[in-house]
Amino acid sequence: MSKLFELEPKKKELVKVLLKQVGIKVHQNQNFLSKCAFVQDDIVVLNYWYKDQIKPDGENIVIHQRLPTNSERVSARTKSVLDAIKLAYEKNLKIRIIILKGEMATKNSKVFKRSLDPISWRLKVITRKPASAC
Repeated sequence: MSKLFELEPKKKELVKVLLKQVGIKVHQNQNFLSKCAFVQDDIVVLNYWYKDQIKPDGENIVIHQRLPTNSERVSARTKSVLDAIKLAYEKNLKIRIIILKGEMATKNSKVFKRSLDPISWRLKVITRKPASAC
């Protein structure tokens, strides 16, 4: 099991290079910067922010993906991530994570460093029951 500090990106790698490393075919003129999820064949690649979304949880490292409420409008980027996660869950696909370090924002996030987690992830849904009142 990796420790969180081992996942911290050290340099800014190109998205198309990272996608090629996991076997996703990329087109020369494809715009990768606006996408947060990539799906091809038996693999899903997702972008997540170091320490903002990737966090320690005891001995584990977990990704915090906030799910929208039924009344909430979902952006196309968020929908693509949620659809990719759903597909990975339904088909038990490997998930690879591109780890981002920079300034996470609702719009115009700034990526200073980017790298690929060397380990494949699998989806595990954790539901936490609210604390009961006595």
